[in-house]
Amino acid sequence: MKIINYTPYTKTINPDDMKKLEQDVISNTGLKGLLLMEHAALALFNRVKEHLKEDKECIIVCGSGNNGGDGYALARLLSQNSFKCKVYYIAEPKTEDAQYNCTLLKTLYPEVEIREYEGFFDFDKNTSLVVDALFGTGFRGSLEGDAFNLIQQINESALPVLAVDVPSGLDSNTGYVCDAAVKAKETITFHKIKTGLLLSKAIDYVGDIYVANIGLPDSFDYTSGALVLNDETAAMYFPKQNKSAHKGDNGKVLIIAGSPEMAGAASIATSAAQRAGAGLVSIASVDKVVQITLKNCPSATAHILSDDYDEALSKIIDVLNNYDSVVIGSGLGRGNYQNKLVIDVIGHINNINLPCVVDADALNIIAEQGLGFKLNKNFVLTPHPKEAARLLGCDIDFIIKDYANAANEISDKYGGSIVLKGACSYIKAQRRIAINTSGSPALAKAGSGDALAGIIAALLANKKTGSFISLALGSYMLGKAAELAEIKLGTNAVTIFDVISELGFISKLN
Repeated sequence: MKIINYTPYTKTINPDDMKKLEQDVISNTGLKGLLLMEHAALALFNRVKEHLKEDKECIIVCGSGNNGGDGYALARLLSQNSFKCKVYYIAEPKTEDAQYNCTLLKTLYPEVEIREYEGFFDFDKNTSLVVDALFGTGFRGSLEGDAFNLIQQINESALPVLAVDVPSGLDSNTGYVCDAAVKAKETITFHKIKTGLLLSKAIDYVGDIYVANIGLPDSFDYTSGALVLNDETAAMYFPKQNKSAHKGDNGKVLIIAGSPEMAGAASIATSAAQRAGAGLVSIASVDKVVQITLKNCPSATAHILSDDYDEALSKIIDVLNNYDSVVIGSGLGRGNYQNKLVIDVIGHINNINLPCVVDADALNIIAEQGLGFKLNKNFVLTPHPKEAARLLGCDIDFIIKDYANAANEISDKYGGSIVLKGACSYIKAQRRIAINTSGSPALAKAGSGDALAGIIAALLANKKTGSFISLALGSYMLGKAAELAEIKLGTNAVTIFDVISELGFISKLN
């Protein structure tokens, strides 16, 4: 996924807020809905010109609402400029603006073929592009009848598709796809990126994203939305090194992680924290894990934990005040020892002002054992969808259907900030939201979550960025590093240590 015309501090908008914004502008300025539709059609026309092959035909598929109205207006502009096109529709236009543009197209360009879809999507060698104007941001739920069949046939055609505002079949609020959705090469979305274009399974459908200005005044837009980073803004947020800096200035991270069965998790989290700029990283674990970690990360320091639970807990509590952030849970395993350790350490940290990233087995332990108290704002929970489902005691589909709602429920139940991991991770820190769009399928391997925990802990320990930016920036850094590793090695060959080795890109951007 690429945001083609990204601007710094880009934020998303949910469809309900977008609808209200349009209504407010129309009601308070006298700006007509037809003019907004014309602006949308002009933006579509400019993108179609970029994609339509010379002397080839464009097929526009229209629904009955204003999304379809955009399609009819686009067909008129294409015809006006001597481009070939034809229109399929699944239902007659129902909104006033869509009806107007359909009638205008028929009146001005009667030679344009406008055909009702009757079960067969007809294209030939002269067709080089499809424009999807079936359903817009108001779509919810499932597809039925002709719409389902048409979308399936569009996808099977393998023709490149430009989606109008949102790929039809995709929920523009949550990103969820119930039955099927158009797989677009590019989505031209209006005013701002719709939140659902970046969530759940949307990445498989939206293609690249182009944000089109349709003339809505910024002075009317009071929506907050989710922050979306790119290289430019990530570089601005990444903590700058002073020439006189020493290791204490860059923060000290304690990582409580690893078990004999999953010893590598500690090395991954430690290495990632070091590459993300931490001045000192220490591992607290059993002897076998410590030895492996120090071999892989020789500049780390260590606290060897006794097999005796009371001694282990006492050692951790004694050293906590020496650190600026903590990671707990990566590869820790589960059992009576680990269960008690996680609950007791988290309980102690909850009473002091120390950022703590709770990951992996620590999440599973608090899901099983419960906490009996709310975590303070310095805690960060980093579940993937299965872990999130365990935390809420629900089916994983509940998480995938609505990332935002799931993150809110986890935060309400446990406290702290949330990084709900996925192809595009959803980040919630108090009332601030971000969605991460960097990443690669190369991250779909063991160890990625351990690396993210280490990166976030390093940024939190530095204290030069707030909690929210640390979570958004850490997620972006991991995803971008994976993209760079993938370019060098190919998706399947990338390991998490290859990804970690690319984290230095962020310093080069400064």
